[in-house]
Amino acid sequence: MTRGPSRDNQFFTWDDFVENFGSEMRSAEEVYRGMVESGLKDNCLCNFDFAFLSDKKQKLERLTDFIRAHYPYSITGIQRAAEGWELNGVTDEVAVTADNLMYWALDMAKRGYEFDAEFDAYGARARTRG
Repeated sequence: MTRGPSRDNQFFTWDDFVENFGSEMRSAEEVYRGMVESGLKDNCLCNFDFAFLSDKKQKLERLTDFIRAHYPYSITGIQRAAEGWELNGVTDEVAVTADNLMYWALDMAKRGYEFDAEFDAYGARARTRG
């Protein structure tokens, strides 16, 4: 279900997506840098917690169905949040490099946009095995 710019999005619009794209790249760099400072080595395997926000639970339920169908991730729940609804999940193990993390974060941001949801947060603890 790949879509281009949509005029249907009312929570996370195309303009929001475009405006956040560069900051999402910078955020991935900052997360990676913080992980390296905590001892991460390239290609270390990590599970990432992640969250999406939207104004309607149904949008996050559809995003959940998409994630389950296309990614080996676990969805841990959808619950009310301060500004609507929040979907939380955990990735499978990801081999982390600066580029992998940036591409993954941009992919998740795009997936969120496709379902009128904002990719809000993510993080992981590095494992000692790599």
